[in-house]
Amino acid sequence: MAGQAEKKNKARAEQLTKYYFFAVAIVNSIYISYKVLPQWNTFDAYNILGFILFSVVSYFTYNSIISSLKLGVPADSSNDLFIINLTTQFLVTFTSYGWYLYLTVPAYLLYKAGLFIKDYAFAGAGQEEETEESEEQRRKREKREAKKERHMQQPKYRVMRNIPASSSSPPSTSSSLINKSVGDLSAVDLICADMDGTLLSPDHSIPDITFNRINKADNNGCPVVPATGRCRWSAAKCFAHGGVDLYSRPGIYLNGCVVYDQTGSVAAEKTHSYDDVVSVVNNFKDEENVVIMCCSGDHVYAPFESPVIASLADTYGDPYPENCGSYDGMLERIKKENIPVHMIHIMSTEGSLSPTVLEKAQNFAKYMGEFVPSRRSNVEESSSPCARSGGCTSAQSLPFLTDIIPAGAHKGFGVDALKENLGYKCVACVGDALNDYQMLKEADISVAMGNAIPQIKELASMGVNPNSAEVPGVADLVDRVLAAKRAH
Repeated sequence: MAGQAEKKNKARAEQLTKYYFFAVAIVNSIYISYKVLPQWNTFDAYNILGFILFSVVSYFTYNSIISSLKLGVPADSSNDLFIINLTTQFLVTFTSYGWYLYLTVPAYLLYKAGLFIKDYAFAGAGQEEETEESEEQRRKREKREAKKERHMQQPKYRVMRNIPASSSSPPSTSSSLINKSVGDLSAVDLICADMDGTLLSPDHSIPDITFNRINKADNNGCPVVPATGRCRWSAAKCFAHGGVDLYSRPGIYLNGCVVYDQTGSVAAEKTHSYDDVVSVVNNFKDEENVVIMCCSGDHVYAPFESPVIASLADTYGDPYPENCGSYDGMLERIKKENIPVHMIHIMSTEGSLSPTVLEKAQNFAKYMGEFVPSRRSNVEESSSPCARSGGCTSAQSLPFLTDIIPAGAHKGFGVDALKENLGYKCVACVGDALNDYQMLKEADISVAMGNAIPQIKELASMGVNPNSAEVPGVADLVDRVLAAKRAH
């Protein structure tokens, strides 16, 4: 099924590529036929600069869009600018007033700048504000909440059964999965929540009702903190829309590679040795259509610039990689500045990673470390030797991206670090995917989202609503915890 989906995506990309090419060709043909050739004798420097501008913008946006199509990711910003540029070029062919359409570009940039200032300069102000609602909406909301609270006074949860370990199960130190009954929800003093697929709704935003419950949980001594594969900078952008400042809140980031305390300082971390970084770069830098990038906290370091790298940063809200000029330059900077490397990306610049590269990454990790199976692929393991690693872990998060992470780094490590360093006694953890597995194993109360994969549902001691529900899973969990505290 995965192969069929990839073939469909490739065919769709090829078809759309033709459409974009024809659009550029047709508009430029009209422009040259009706603007350039008839007015050749009066085609002054301003018109030449305009033509150069149209051509440059078309070139870069076209290539960015095509790269995104090959990877199967959106390219909304590039697509919007592409359309505005071609439409302006078409209108300018017949009237100079067509240039006014270009004013939408600086207007959009000012709008985005205003949102940035609002989200970051005034983050926290939103916590004191209540969302305005009509009297009828208020009555309906209070009625729903009262009904839900009555239902939660005597919650009934099912105890998950034991299931045997299998080759498709995530790594475990025992021969079978754990068997947990639901703990005391009234004792919960911290909720660790995954982001993508859990805190975030299907449109990749945190719903207002979830922000409302996060504030209620804070006020009842039970904060909700992120446990995510994202870096803190990326996660903070999502939380800032609800006035929640992650820089003054504990959190688990980069799949447990770095853990912050409530002051924003690093509480615990797992990093690669410099030798491991050099080994990964030397083993993969010559692979065709592959780029290696190094992640350090809220920074990403790349050997060169690329439209694909930029489009991914736009799509997933990650920091723009810092261009080091070359692989040697990237390694030299890491060594000279003593930069801690928490995670290494191996990314394809042309569609999905090849089975050869995936197998090589798995072998690199497996030779001295551990292989974490992807939720999206099922590539066979090989026993062929690879460069010696210091006990790393390989995990594929997207079809075109696999990560090499340090030994022992996972969200469960982050949960243990928060309990040990910050004194939390009872932690509830909620997630939906395989990278949440170790976190749920370490949790005092393990919770599966309604949209979670089967392995997570089997492991968890209780379930909550999916992230698409009217009361999404994290909000549902907070309601249950607070109801248990009131009933205690």
